[in-house]
Amino acid sequence: TQPSPPTNTLSLHVVMAKRTSLFYQPLGTERFDAPLILLQIGLIQCTLYVSLPFCLLVSNILFFGTMNASGDQQSAPASRYPFTPHLDQIFSFRSFSFFSLVGWSTIVAWLLCGGILGALCLFVFVRRSRRCLDFVATFYILHLLLSIVYNGFPVYWEWWLAMVLCATLMELCGEALCYWREMRIVSIQDTKVNMV
Repeated sequence: TQPSPPTNTLSLHVVMAKRTSLFYQPLGTERFDAPLILLQIGLIQCTLYVSLPFCLLVSNILFFGTMNASGDQQSAPASRYPFTPHLDQIFSFRSFSFFSLVGWSTIVAWLLCGGILGALCLFVFVRRSRRCLDFVATFYILHLLLSIVYNGFPVYWEWWLAMVLCATLMELCGEALCYWREMRIVSIQDTKVNMV
């Protein structure tokens, strides 16, 4: 006969929550997965480009209120620009200027969306602090290429400064959020040991 297993022996057992996320890989089990990386790059690009017009709208409303381009107060803007977001504010370097309200509105929207929302994208899609810099560099290099296709090579120093600030903000905040997730306390529960 076999001895019966001890009934009151307690052991510490690390309980991991069941992970159903597409982007989850347990620490130490990372592998190169090209389709996953391409999906993450695409999701970050799409999320930021879809949300940027909303950030531009909020920024334009904060900077312009209900004024039209000539500065006259109206209940509804007479011109579509600068009140409503414009594709130039996303891809044209000419919209970035420290000497106009449109420029400030564009820079603030990019800092909010490209920096803060970009960090949240890294937190949700990338999930690893050591990969954040790679994804930030990829996003801004692709944005540079799209800007060149749209309106030529950016020659305004304001554009370069805004992009460097956005990339720095996105990287630092995203890495801090991902690092926070990696360093969370793992729950430990007492369980009974079934020894055979």
